[in-house]
Amino acid sequence: MGGPGPNTGEDDEHPSSVRGASLVDERDVDSLAPAYVDALPTLFFVLDTSGRLVDWNRQLESITGDGGEPLRGRRLASLVAEPDTESVGDWLTGVFDDERTATAEFAVATNTDESVPHRFEAGPLVDDHGAVVGAVGTASDVSAERARLREYEAKAARFERFAAIVSHDLRNPLAVADGYLDLARSDAEFDHLEHVEAAHDRMWDLIDTLLQLEQDDGELDDVEAVDLNGVVTDAWTGVTTERASLSVVGDLGTVQGNRERLGQLFENLFRNSVEHGSTVEQGDAGVTVTVRPTATGFCVVDDGPGLPEGRDDLFADGVTTKPGGTGLGLAIVASVAEAHGWTVEASESESGGARFDVRTE
Repeated sequence: MGGPGPNTGEDDEHPSSVRGASLVDERDVDSLAPAYVDALPTLFFVLDTSGRLVDWNRQLESITGDGGEPLRGRRLASLVAEPDTESVGDWLTGVFDDERTATAEFAVATNTDESVPHRFEAGPLVDDHGAVVGAVGTASDVSAERARLREYEAKAARFERFAAIVSHDLRNPLAVADGYLDLARSDAEFDHLEHVEAAHDRMWDLIDTLLQLEQDDGELDDVEAVDLNGVVTDAWTGVTTERASLSVVGDLGTVQGNRERLGQLFENLFRNSVEHGSTVEQGDAGVTVTVRPTATGFCVVDDGPGLPEGRDDLFADGVTTKPGGTGLGLAIVASVAEAHGWTVEASESESGGARFDVRTE
């Protein structure tokens, strides 16, 4: 693979003083060239002018070789997964015809039937007469980089939702509040202030939901042993419960988690039961929300009107059956559960209301 550059001065007389006494003699460098490329963390390959493999390193063979079909003579495009296969030829044309180094990204088809994104970089291989006789290149796994990019894109999308809801949904209750405030200033009886209060309550609900969404990065901080009974009690006091009542049956136990995020989970489940339960006529009793342990975790059950029919996307962003709702409450529940490594499922309760099972095991 080529020898080292010339040495001058003290390096020739005392190579060990600079490079270390354990290094090999320069006469052995050429014989170790294959070991050099095998030690590379990237895939290494040499191609002829038709794009066929004539040499490669152990890394490339380990993820693409199957122990049967030999790599020698195979086109580089055959190691790439669809739909990138056809693009390899165009990329190599730039290397051979334009005699320049070129970079592209293709998914490598591994011998475990995976498609792993790699960044390819290759340059022309020129003989002593200046003729292009092939190409030499490397390919680096960019899976982690792509995962980070998807994470950034997800955060960007979340902030876009945040901005969209702020700019749209908050304008309506603010406009209502402004209008009734104008009436209140001209009306000595102040009968319209109850509408102002309702509009303000709606804004506070939106703000709380939006802040929860903005803070949700899918990761947990400050994980500790959390008493779920205490979290349930605190969460209930943080929700406008109207005529609703809470019943905690038994000991919910202690889990490893983030207390604040678990509070968000319960608050949104309670708010879902109360807001949807208050839309039906239930006399003076109001909706009853029950929290109790299960064999695999805990459940939150209510005796309200139940789940909407034909909806299997209750936990998706923006899904709501309540006029003016944000559709983010149950999405936050699912996000908090996922961050803890749990799952949440919705079903009908024994009384025909809604039941949410959180599996912590």
